[in-house]
Amino acid sequence: MARLVSEYWKHRSGRKSTGEQQADRRHGKLWIRVLGAKKDPHKISLQEWEEFIDARQSGVIDAYGESVPADKSRPVRNRSVEEDLKWLRWVLNWGSKWQTNEGRYLMRESSVRGYAIPTGKNPMRPVATQDRYEAIRGVTQVTMEIRWNGKREEQ
Repeated sequence: MARLVSEYWKHRSGRKSTGEQQADRRHGKLWIRVLGAKKDPHKISLQEWEEFIDARQSGVIDAYGESVPADKSRPVRNRSVEEDLKWLRWVLNWGSKWQTNEGRYLMRESSVRGYAIPTGKNPMRPVATQDRYEAIRGVTQVTMEIRWNGKREEQ
């Protein structure tokens, strides 16, 4: 697992934005901690997959794979868990396409193909209050053009 993640960081992460590279680092550390550095990525079981989902959703482990004390754990939304699982799936898929200098593929195939990923049904989106909307509108210069019978009027 550590080799696969290291190769991904080395060959793929550098092509991404700074923020995406930071996310790759976090995800890599998470999965190395959760599965173990010596884990054969070909042998990720459905049981390990589902145990991760349960642990992450309940807040027993944090975004870096560290254990969280019971009194400080907070449930995590499906969207966060989905992002973690999709990252692992992307890395495994990438590994099945990437060839080493010796001409061997890092992975024969993705071991998590077909495993279900929880999805967030109602993502939280920021909503501006009427007061905030009015304050923003007050400092912007938005003009609206209205045409009546070929005449242009600004409001």
